[in-house]
Amino acid sequence: MNAIAFMTANYVARESGWAIGGWAGGDRDVNAIYAPLDTFAERFGGLLADVRALGFDAIDLCGAHLSPDWATDEHVELALGELDRHGLRVATYAAWIGPASVARACELTRALGTTTVGGGCYGDPATFAPVLRAQGVTLAIENHSERTHSERTPQEVLATIEAGGRTMAATVDTGWWRRRATTLSARSRSSAPTSRTST
Repeated sequence: MNAIAFMTANYVARESGWAIGGWAGGDRDVNAIYAPLDTFAERFGGLLADVRALGFDAIDLCGAHLSPDWATDEHVELALGELDRHGLRVATYAAWIGPASVARACELTRALGTTTVGGGCYGDPATFAPVLRAQGVTLAIENHSERTHSERTPQEVLATIEAGGRTMAATVDTGWWRRRATTLSARSRSSAPTSRTST
């Protein structure tokens, strides 16, 4: 039976009092807060304690809380210690990766005890395949925008997965469905013909 995991990205906005000026800004702020090694265990442990108190025993770990851009082996050791202390396991490592970070993301994924990166990639997906295959990691592509913020269709996601040569799959960001539905609804309203009735 599949576990129900808590996505730690739900707490990205918490660091700024639930008021962020867009996802990129919130993500940047959380990275800056979690990166310092001397305070990492306390912050990470506090995050896990809150998740455990909600009744979860698994997490999808957002890359903002342990990024391939700054996570050292010491960060990973501390993270594993806190996960063990709070009785939590990592179901998916949720990070967006690029050509420079794919190898480290795979290393972190395996070190955290999972084999799935659930997020996305920017750059040529075919270049990720050899690294993913060598490390036994699957990249599950989210159903939303690239770093360029272009909207992605299901066909575009499938094309990326196919280019990965059996090293990629799909994952669902339900929040993006809501955002996309709202955007499309607003567009259809703004472009719909209007009629006026006079009395």
